[in-house]
Amino acid sequence: MENRAEGYERIVNVFANLYRNLSRGPLPAVLLWALIVVVLATFALTGFGFGNVWNRTENRLVSIPGSESYRASELLAPNESTNYAVYLLVDGVDMEKQHHEVLNVLQTATKNLQEIPGVIPAGVLHPFAAGDQATNPQAAAQMRGFIAKNKRGFMVVTFLDLTQFPEKAKEIRKMTETEMRQIAVDMRSFAPQARGLVNDKDLNNEAIALTAKTDTHLATVAAVIAIALVMFLTSGSMLMTLLILTACVTAWAISRAFTNLVSTFTPPTPEDPALVTVISLVTISGYTILLLARSRAQLAVIRYTAEIPDLRKIVLGRNQKRRSRRAATGSPLDEVFAHALPLVVTSTALITLGLVTVAFFPASHLKWVALVSIASVWGCSLATLSLIPALLYLTARWLEMPRPSWHRNLFNRLSGLVHTVKTQIFPSFQRKTPPTFRLKITIVTVITVLMIIPIFGITWRTAGEVGLHPHSPTAKFHALRQNQYGNTGATPDAIVLGKTTSAEMATWAGQVLKIPGVANAIVSPENIGSFAMLDVTFKENHTQREAVQIVTKIRTLPANFAKLVTGQTANEIDFAKQLLRYLPPAVLVMAMAAFLVIATATRRLWLAATATATNLAISLASLGITTGVFQDGAGFFIPFLNQSEGVEPSVAVLLAGYGFATALDYQIYVISKSGSVDYSTQEIPVLLRELTPSRGILWTKSAVNLAILFSFLPVTSQGVKQPVFALALMLLGHATLNQLVLAPLLAPYPDQLPAENTLIWKN
Repeated sequence: MENRAEGYERIVNVFANLYRNLSRGPLPAVLLWALIVVVLATFALTGFGFGNVWNRTENRLVSIPGSESYRASELLAPNESTNYAVYLLVDGVDMEKQHHEVLNVLQTATKNLQEIPGVIPAGVLHPFAAGDQATNPQAAAQMRGFIAKNKRGFMVVTFLDLTQFPEKAKEIRKMTETEMRQIAVDMRSFAPQARGLVNDKDLNNEAIALTAKTDTHLATVAAVIAIALVMFLTSGSMLMTLLILTACVTAWAISRAFTNLVSTFTPPTPEDPALVTVISLVTISGYTILLLARSRAQLAVIRYTAEIPDLRKIVLGRNQKRRSRRAATGSPLDEVFAHALPLVVTSTALITLGLVTVAFFPASHLKWVALVSIASVWGCSLATLSLIPALLYLTARWLEMPRPSWHRNLFNRLSGLVHTVKTQIFPSFQRKTPPTFRLKITIVTVITVLMIIPIFGITWRTAGEVGLHPHSPTAKFHALRQNQYGNTGATPDAIVLGKTTSAEMATWAGQVLKIPGVANAIVSPENIGSFAMLDVTFKENHTQREAVQIVTKIRTLPANFAKLVTGQTANEIDFAKQLLRYLPPAVLVMAMAAFLVIATATRRLWLAATATATNLAISLASLGITTGVFQDGAGFFIPFLNQSEGVEPSVAVLLAGYGFATALDYQIYVISKSGSVDYSTQEIPVLLRELTPSRGILWTKSAVNLAILFSFLPVTSQGVKQPVFALALMLLGHATLNQLVLAPLLAPYPDQLPAENTLIWKN
């Protein structure tokens, strides 16, 4: 034990020497970091002429490589360019009274569209493409599908083969969009209220990327403002507020630069950059608060115990100052930073392990988020261990300034309130009398189990939903199409690829139509290689669970040929199967890592086991509440928590990986204060002493992290909203349940204070 402590002290001394050298010249380090941040921010915003991440995002259906839906999607991918669809919805036209006028405009527009290179022959579909005689069954069906239900508009679809002129694909698409917009303009000669909404895959991606860009920037600005507000209220110091804002700007520049760099090789989904930003801000803010609090405490200890003279009061000449600075042993903050290294490195290692665990999940966008976040977290850790100490060396004089009177008065009142609650509630809760102890632990256990129950009815919903602001033109297009045209022009709910002929597929489609909830099953006139294609559409207003049941029945339906089923619901079923295989080993890895850190710090296996079990319970409860809020609609009355009929798989993956790493500070603090081991008769384990934060650091960090997470809740995408909500729940769970559950289980009693007369900074 002594050898271990001596080895640890030698390591600390090495880093203290490094910080001693930094303390003699912190300004060059600050200037170097300022240059780095400027370069990174410029690259993040401009890409140095190569564009930024928002020009490369793809709103794609993320699937599991090797799964059934993935293999079917790979077969369908070449068909997307040969049948590229451009849609036009026109409203504000009376289709009954202005029938002939609309027909004339559409006939002229069809001729103009067919002259555009790449438009498929007979590839312009509109209400009168098969004729305008209601007595003709084919024409009647065409009009019924392409005319709005309220008879106040119509739909036009133009199909392009972009493989004919690949070098001019973008130009052809723009020409087609412009010509289709002109249709609505021509209608205004007899229908002044006519309005046209054009959409296609690229326009949809651009709109979603713009929404994600706007949401992420606004959420980041809101997070920075919230951090500044929380930090100013908790510290009462404008200097400390500016220091943490500097750290957050550095983290933003680092994360956005890595995001931009990696996106040049692998395009992300629109919600991925926001998740990387959240993880980076949470990481660097926690580390910065740790260094700020410990530095301020160290300076206060030195000042009030007079361990060193106040060098500012010694008047020296310029040469004497320079010589004394060279000969000085260093700053009192040197050992603060050296002793903070174990917590920063251990926390970074746990976060890295959690993100590596996330990267093992086969979904490409989660791998992207995990790998970019790992690079960003290590960049933030490097900034924490170099830039923040350099800034603190420069501002050490102002750190010693006392808090303003308003801040002291505010905290005195809050402390009185907390003391009242603590003296009346917590002693009775934590008193270890067997009957009351068992009763209260049982109550907390039952409540936790109730929070976990929604998991058993969970339905996974992948990021195939359209993340758009409701007032954007693209969102209005989707709303109008869904309300007035039903399944016409909509992406099929399921696509079946069968290695057979179209005739045999049409015969088998009759069995599909018998499945409850199926509206249409239409065989495509074109085959995909040797596969016949069946487009399956569900009935309107179906639930997510009904869709899962339909796809499951289609997959199990007997057939005389090999078949593959894909689509969003099929993809979600494959995600659910993969999660069942991934989560147990992922949770085991992170639980073992947390167990080993706590066991090493405390040298008590049962303490580590109890803390790990509490961690697992908090993770499951967070997932359960997220399921109840977003899938079951329990949070309908809370702003920004709109129902989505399912839970993003990334929620479970991030909780199992990254979420476990957030528990260390809370559990180490509870263990160190629980008195579970009588340290009055033995030396406190050195790692436990270094990893233990004070209560002030812990609650300030919690408040800042919650401010960051809540700032990202208003974003449109469920792929961001749900993970940050779940992580916020986990943070709240660690801040409360570890005090309510873990502390009583560890049989607390008053801390054993040392007998010597020294300055004790308790809590």
